[in-house]
Amino acid sequence: MQSLAAPSSRSKSPLPAIGLTLAASAALLGLVVALHLGGGIPIADLIRDPAAITQTPPYTGLLSQVGLFLWAATAAICLFCAGVASRDPADAAMASFFRASAALTLMLGLDDAFLLHEDLLPRIGIPEKGVLLAYAVLTALYLLGFLRTILARTGYELLAMALFFFAASVVLDVLNPPSIPYLAEDAAKIAGIVSWLAYFSRTAAGTLRMDITAPQPGQARHSTARTTGGLAGGTVAFKSGKAPLPSSRREGD
Repeated sequence: MQSLAAPSSRSKSPLPAIGLTLAASAALLGLVVALHLGGGIPIADLIRDPAAITQTPPYTGLLSQVGLFLWAATAAICLFCAGVASRDPADAAMASFFRASAALTLMLGLDDAFLLHEDLLPRIGIPEKGVLLAYAVLTALYLLGFLRTILARTGYELLAMALFFFAASVVLDVLNPPSIPYLAEDAAKIAGIVSWLAYFSRTAAGTLRMDITAPQPGQARHSTARTTGGLAGGTVAFKSGKAPLPSSRREGD
């Protein structure tokens, strides 16, 4: 196990962080300007809320908006865990797992946010079924590549449930049976997203400990801090790959 020293936010210059923050903001604004100038898209259509543009009630697309929040939350959890795990060479497998999970989550979230497979990509000649097939292949490669980690170190039941709901949503989307209400597809999708978030939240809670270390000259003093959030009540160090299985596999929730 490798303990992580408490971050000393004042010991380093804030200029790099400030520069990255301003650069990210400038990049987003630059994208808006580029789409306006290059594509002739009105600025208002790129920066205003969709409900305000279409003059529809604020609850328009409620379930879709909630789904986007859940995608973002899952990606943030995975990126955080990948950053923590990468500090310990013994946890290289978990770091790679969380990085790949974050990338897959972001891909699916962006597709959901911008209707990539339903609208945007078909407009440029890429068929919807081809996009869905590509997503299925990438997901299969992800599962095969990390199968050992998933089975040995995570509570994979929630992952299986998420994949089941995603598959049901895709089948309903492709077949579009008239006898099944439209709500069924979105219900399956939102259940899949919630299960996806629950899986990675539980995996993070089972593999992370919040252990704030304050080293003193000639000694290391460890203090345990309990978090009030739901991600992990525990300590800030990452278990090594040689540690016992995380609590997500040892304890039933």
